[in-house]
Amino acid sequence: MSWTIDSASLEAQARLFTRGAYAGSEIRPNLAGLEENSHPKAVLRLLEQANLSSPETRAAAWLLPAVERTATMIEDIREVFGSEVADLVRAAVPEKEPSEATTVEEMLAQERAIVAGSSSLAQTLAVCSIIADIETDADGAVDMLDHYAAWLEGATQAQPFLRRRAQRSIEAGLATAEE
Repeated sequence: MSWTIDSASLEAQARLFTRGAYAGSEIRPNLAGLEENSHPKAVLRLLEQANLSSPETRAAAWLLPAVERTATMIEDIREVFGSEVADLVRAAVPEKEPSEATTVEEMLAQERAIVAGSSSLAQTLAVCSIIADIETDADGAVDMLDHYAAWLEGATQAQPFLRRRAQRSIEAGLATAEE
């Protein structure tokens, strides 16, 4: 299938792309309708609350699961959707970036730097993704809390009210994990 930006709205194309990524992937979670996928919808709600909903941010929200859960890479997103959307997605999934880190600390530092080097909009998308991950799948998010904390440290230009909410979500997740 040939992908062109003109063939559908950016958001609709992102949904189709993600469905295609799942269909072509060995990682096949139960996707009884991507429309009901709670993570992208939670990210979209948070972006709307921050008055940051745009065709690019909505597309990025729908593309996050493709990058997080399949073999789709940021360069695949860049090739199809362009640099603006790819850079938004990259900030929200810095762990997918190729790394030569040999320790967890080096890896977290690299991820923090990726988020820090992103635009304020991309940093806010990353923060929205953290909140959505923790609030929609707290049990699954436990293993990522150290990553989320590092990303949040790098997201110094993100919307302050979302940063505070993400910090509270991470702290609650850490407290629950310690119990």
